[in-house]
Amino acid sequence: MALAYGIILLLIDDVDKYLAGLLLVPLVGLTVWCCYLSTRNEHERDEQGDGNSGDFSAAVTALLFLGLQGLVLQGQSSAGLKILFKASLGFTYLTCALGVFFMLIETVPPLRTDHRDRAQMCLDIALAIAIAVVVVLIAAAPLKELTWLVFIPLILSLLVWMYRVLVPVAYEEHQPGRQDPTVADQQQRPAAASLELTKVTFTGFLAVAVPTFSNTPAGRATRGFVLLSGAAVISGIGWRLLTHCTAPPRAVATTAKTACFLAHVCVAIAVIPFAILASNAINLKS
Repeated sequence: MALAYGIILLLIDDVDKYLAGLLLVPLVGLTVWCCYLSTRNEHERDEQGDGNSGDFSAAVTALLFLGLQGLVLQGQSSAGLKILFKASLGFTYLTCALGVFFMLIETVPPLRTDHRDRAQMCLDIALAIAIAVVVVLIAAAPLKELTWLVFIPLILSLLVWMYRVLVPVAYEEHQPGRQDPTVADQQQRPAAASLELTKVTFTGFLAVAVPTFSNTPAGRATRGFVLLSGAAVISGIGWRLLTHCTAPPRAVATTAKTACFLAHVCVAIAVIPFAILASNAINLKS
């Protein structure tokens, strides 16, 4: 939290400095209180916890810090700050602080409660929504009214989930000699999806999208790369969330595979506008 506050101090004025500091006060207090409860009730402590949630919150928080640093560097090199840029900077700073808070809550050995898993899933979903909003705010600079297109892979994944839930697959259930899908899913127990591709894609997204906050017009290659990379980031985050369960239902497993496929497709297509941008940059230097 102190690092996020120190980064944003490089750009904001005196009034906003006090406001940014006040936002951290309740989060610091809650963090200290939760740590105190954890050390006080050591006999009720559950040392195992959910490693998937801890890894997810740490990875997403690192991505949010990367976005905050990119926005601050762009703000220092720009003469004036637009309203959209200020909104992106403020929301990214707030989500960085919340991400650190969620990460500490999930990293500290949690107390054994009946609703712990549900609470951790709610925190993970909140972080996923936060980084999706950050992607939308940053992508809105070059894409304008076409920003909603970054949600197309996510919408397609949800349509696949609705199809698998609503449409009965009777022939699979009554095939002779076919294993029960619930038992098969429990035996497979797939590991949570990796976020390495999402991290690399988000880095490229920031490198191309953040400079568009200046008055320089964005070309087709820039808009295409921002759209595809932003869609890949959102789809990759959804893919990771869908693989949190060790024994997901058949519909959830199919939806996760769809999100994985769409994320990789977006990254593969994004190579084309990225190559065009790199070629234009080389030609300008020569």
